[in-house]
Amino acid sequence: MSKNLLLLLAGVALIGAGCAPANDTRAKFGAEVTLKTGVTVEFQDGLKATLTRVNDSRCPKDVQCIWAGELAPVISFSGGSLSKATDVMLGTTTRKTGSAGTYDVNLVAATETTATITVKK
Repeated sequence: MSKNLLLLLAGVALIGAGCAPANDTRAKFGAEVTLKTGVTVEFQDGLKATLTRVNDSRCPKDVQCIWAGELAPVISFSGGSLSKATDVMLGTTTRKTGSAGTYDVNLVAATETTATITVKK
């Protein structure tokens, strides 16, 4: 069997198995959600979360720093029970929790382009 045919069959098998598409933007309260820069996810009540940027203050390699620094994602929340859009800045070291109105936001992990969070209502 050719390599292309094997890849096609594998893809059909995944679709048939009910795998969610890679760009699924639905999220559940209390579950871990990984946000990618510029991509919006929507929760059950219409709350929308968008990772706008990740500030990186980490110490560069081969440099002596006073503070190691951190990754600090900035997430914009709108909709749901919010009357206006709210930005929440979290940090891998200094601020792992925050809030947007009545929603509690917890930072689980971050990279230069992603933030994994949980949101509770």
